Amino acid sequence: MNKQVLYAVLTLALIPIGCALVAWHILAHPATVQSARVRVVSDNWALTSLTTSLAGKRTQIDTFTGPINSGHEQNRLQEAELVLAAGHQDELISKVDQWTLKPKITIASDYQEPAGPNVPWLDPDFTKRLTGALTDDLADVDPHSRDTYLQKRTKVNQTLAQSIKVKDQIKGVAQGQTYLNLGNRDWTDLGFLGLKKLSQPSPDQWDDDAWNNFNTALSQGQVKFLLINQDSARSANGQLVLAQAAQVGVPTLIWQDYGSGSTSFLNWQLQKLKLIQTTLDGTKKE
Repeated sequence: MNKQVLYAVLTLALIPIGCALVAWHILAHPATVQSARVRVVSDNWALTSLTTSLAGKRTQIDTFTGPINSGHEQNRLQEAELVLAAGHQDELISKVDQWTLKPKITIASDYQEPAGPNVPWLDPDFTKRLTGALTDDLADVDPHSRDTYLQKRTKVNQTLAQSIKVKDQIKGVAQGQTYLNLGNRDWTDLGFLGLKKLSQPSPDQWDDDAWNNFNTALSQGQVKFLLINQDSARSANGQLVLAQAAQVGVPTLIWQDYGSGSTSFLNWQLQKLKLIQTTLDGTKKE
C-alpha cells in the first residue's frame, strides 16, 4: 500500500473521531460555542426596557430598584459588563466605586439637555440621545454584535420619530400653559413640552390651606389640567379632587410611572404623550 492510499485511509478513519470530539465539546462547553450574552445590571425599568429594545436576547439583565443587600445582587453587580443607572448618586454607581469594579457605565442623566435635577423620562429627544449612547456602549462591550445593535437602533428611532412628532404638536398648543401636579415625582416634569408646573402634595396630606389653594387655582382658571398619580386618585380625598375639577371643567390626567409591565418603555412613552395631547385638545375647546 503506497503512502497516498495510507494517508487517505487514515483521514477517513479520523473523521468520525473528530466529529465525536466536536459533539462532546459542544455538549460539555456550550458557552464557548455560543457567544455569551452581555451581563447587564440596571436600577431603572425604563433603562432595562430600552436596552432590551436595542439588544433583544443578546443581554442578560438584572434590575435592582431597591438596596443591594443580597449575595445574589452583589454577585450580579460584580459580574456585570455594563451598568445602567438613572443618576450619578445612585447606589449602583456607589457600589461600583466602592468595590473598584470596571464595567462599562451608562448614566441616563448625562444625556438630558439642559441639565436639571430630574431626568426627563417622557422626553423622546432625550430618549433618542440615551439610546444612541446605549447602542455605543453595548457595541463596545460586544463588538461582534455591533451590526445587530445598529439595526435595532434604527427600529427604535422609528418609534421615537412618532413620539417626537407628537411632542412638537403638543408644544404648539401648550406653550406657557400651567398644569397642577398632585403628589407625583420627577417622572411628571413636563417642562420639555413648554408647560409650567404648579405642585402640591398628594391630596391625602392636605390641610385647610392646601384645599383653599386648590380651590383658588381651579376657580381662577390658573391651571389647564390636573396630573394626579393613580394611588392618590383612588383615595377619598383624591375622589373629591376629581369631582371638584370635573365641576369646573378642568380635565384630569391620572398618572402611573413606568414599571416592569409587558409594554415596552418606547410604547409607554408614546401612549403618555398622546394622552397629554388629548387632554390639551380638550382644553382648547372650552
